[in-house]
Amino acid sequence: MDDNFGFSRYLLFTIYIIANNYKKIKEHFVKKIFDDSDLQAHIRKFTSKIKPTMSQTMSLALDRIGQRAQADYWRKRGGRPLKTKLTARSTRLIRSLSPQGGSRPGGMGASEQIRIIRVTGNQVLGIFGSRVDYAQIHETGGSFVHPNLFGRGIQAVINMPARPYLSPALNKEKKHFPKMFANRFWKAWK
Repeated sequence: MDDNFGFSRYLLFTIYIIANNYKKIKEHFVKKIFDDSDLQAHIRKFTSKIKPTMSQTMSLALDRIGQRAQADYWRKRGGRPLKTKLTARSTRLIRSLSPQGGSRPGGMGASEQIRIIRVTGNQVLGIFGSRVDYAQIHETGGSFVHPNLFGRGIQAVINMPARPYLSPALNKEKKHFPKMFANRFWKAWK
């Protein structure tokens, strides 16, 4: 019986303290729980960073594709051509896929690189490639007429096997993109 009475006194005392301090307690909790002005400001700041973050991250993703294409699907000059890899006879095509075109701004590689990034709403589109005239035929294969074979004025149809370098590089790198975007957004949120 004493236990119940002691508990009752404790409960009554607690209720009395809460009742007397209700206004202060209410203000404290309402401010802590419902005053989200700091959160709203942080969300506005983050929102202003979304489009630039999407664009920058897509640019990094395109760099990775170009670097993967260079590392895995090209071989250095010299030797016989391979069926599966491109042999770099000049560095023109490979430079056009390098970050920043593989040269100083405005250099040959930069002007021949296709790099388009569009951010619309919650989507980002990246287009990447090369304007070098023989880039597509190496990627997809095909035939073309050579007007002056071996410099002897002989016109010949050349059949080029496909030696893809961009599509397999994209396939190898695309698994990293969700984590790349998540990390960049997390940094923008902080």
